[in-house]
Amino acid sequence: LKQGPIRILSACGSLVVVALYLIAQMVGAGKLIELLFGLNYHIAVVLVGVLMMMYVLFGGMLATTWVQIIKAVLLLFGASFMAFMVMKHVGFSFNNLFSEAMAVHPKGVDIMKPGGLVKDPISALSLGLGLMFGTAGLPHILMRFFTVSDAREARKSVFYATGFMGYFYI
Repeated sequence: LKQGPIRILSACGSLVVVALYLIAQMVGAGKLIELLFGLNYHIAVVLVGVLMMMYVLFGGMLATTWVQIIKAVLLLFGASFMAFMVMKHVGFSFNNLFSEAMAVHPKGVDIMKPGGLVKDPISALSLGLGLMFGTAGLPHILMRFFTVSDAREARKSVFYATGFMGYFYI
């Protein structure tokens, strides 16, 4: 296979996905800054964009890597803390957890039946594929594979990334 066309196709695909992902990130960041600091939404989006460009321009991949590490630690700690507090609330009992979930959900006991969350098999398949492959295909995760020095380090990187993603989903 010729490497040139494959790299061009990969770059174009990455740019499309990154653009869509960036829009969602900027909307979310703008809303968060607007809520936390009372700034106008448009000013908040511009401010977040400028700050992102500054740390990328001045820090390069090293800065973006450290930002990703900090975000991952915060996300994993926050999710772990939230799971711990929920389990503490129900006395560390899965039976109590499911009973309370069924009591407050509009579908009640039906939520625990097969297909309780999805309407049809296509939706279930789409959700499963999205969770399995979607996370690994996120732009900031894909970019990590381009920062490793060789194939051995890439395999190690995939191993750790998959482990942390699995921990988060569990």
